Amino acid sequence: MSNEHDGESSDEMEVLEGNNSDNDAGDRNMEIKAYIPGGELTDGEELVRDESAYHMYHQAQTGDPCLSFDVIRDQLGNDRSTYPHTAYLVAGTQAEKAHLNSIIVMKMSNLFSNCKDPSSDSESEDEDEEMPELKNEMISINGSVNRLRVRNRNV
Repeated sequence: MSNEHDGESSDEMEVLEGNNSDNDAGDRNMEIKAYIPGGELTDGEELVRDESAYHMYHQAQTGDPCLSFDVIRDQLGNDRSTYPHTAYLVAGTQAEKAHLNSIIVMKMSNLFSNCKDPSSDSESEDEDEEMPELKNEMISINGSVNRLRVRNRNV
């Protein structure tokens, strides 16, 4: 897959790395409790992701909102236990103007666990190897995508 479509670069997609330093020393004194939908947040209170809840967490942005996405099944196996992982996704955008919408097919690869091995001393050497990669192909459509589903066909 390439990062270009109709001569335009699709640099609008950006891979974001999770920040593992969310728990500063000042935050340790704060009470940690689960958020229950419908509850109200007080002034200065913010929702923070619990890093211990995820073995792997990566983010990507598409530029325009995508109200629908789906995972494309692949032949890499259902019971993957070794890293790095690869995932294939498809999403449909809802841009302000209908002619700016796209269906985006993505390959996210080199996805590593966020749980670091404490016995590993060579963090700086491994960081370059563990950078996730995002490749995408954008298919222009005239109209927005309300619901998108992928179905594998036996060819």
